[in-house]
Amino acid sequence: MNAQELFSKNGFSVHVWYCLSCGIVSKEKEVAENCCKRSNCRYCGEPVEEQHWLAHQACIEKNKIEKAEKLGTWDGWVVYEDKYYTSVDELIEDLEDNKDSIPEYVFICKKKPFPAINIEHLIESIEENSYEGIIDSLVGLDALTEAVNAFNENNKDLVSYLPDKTKMVCLKDYATKEGASISHWIRKNYHGYKPIS
Repeated sequence: MNAQELFSKNGFSVHVWYCLSCGIVSKEKEVAENCCKRSNCRYCGEPVEEQHWLAHQACIEKNKIEKAEKLGTWDGWVVYEDKYYTSVDELIEDLEDNKDSIPEYVFICKKKPFPAINIEHLIESIEENSYEGIIDSLVGLDALTEAVNAFNENNKDLVSYLPDKTKMVCLKDYATKEGASISHWIRKNYHGYKPIS
């Protein structure tokens, strides 16, 4: 057995496993168990040369694409080759400007809200890392709480975008019409998408 489960100081499982050979951690026992073994790809069955991998990178991506929900239209952020775009229009325009080919698909992005500071967690952290009763000795705690609340309020509308590998928009569904460029056709027709036969 190559995998060892990790436990907290209190003896509770933290639902994490590590490889006894190299120490790499995984939330999946199977990954930790087979960590330093050469294995066959879980998708295609061919040997995987990379250590610590249970599948080829290409097979993993292919599987994500096959499983992803295919959307006919999308008017939000998308990601392609680790570059983020505010819209499909912006992506197409960038690709055409660089004379790159249009991919068959792109993954959409999901919104991640602003990670507000939690004052209660901050105070708990101070208590856990200091002497008992320190909270009663802190100076300016009310001012800190007020400042954190104001900071959170002032930044609440900030959002980040992360790839959503469960959904993708198919770009090959958009075709050129009467010699028009793809970007021109999409700009004209994208929001009222109708497949062209």
